[in-house]
Amino acid sequence: ILNMKKEKSFKAKLKYNYKKKKNFTRFLKCKLSSTRNGNLIVEILKGQESYKINPFTKSNAWGVFKNGKSIFKKGCKIECHSLSGFNEFLIN
Repeated sequence: ILNMKKEKSFKAKLKYNYKKKKNFTRFLKCKLSSTRNGNLIVEILKGQESYKINPFTKSNAWGVFKNGKSIFKKGCKIECHSLSGFNEFLIN
C-alpha cells in the first residue's frame, strides 16, 4: 500500500541464553550492537510485556524465535529485523 520495498532479515549472535515454549514463535524487543571486529550481537531486553514502554524505547531490533525449538544458547545466530534503519543497507 505504501509502495515500500520489502526489508531483509539478518542474523546476529545471541548475547545470552534464552528459553521459551516450543510450540510458538516469539518476536522479542532486542538491542543490536556490534563487536570491534564487526560481528552483530543481539541482546533480549527485559520487560517484553506489550504494556511496557521502556524496553520498546531502548530496542533497535526485533529478534525472531521460531516455533519448534525451546532453548536458544548464547552465541547461536538469530533472525533479526532492524527498527533503526540498519535494514536500509539490506533492502534490494
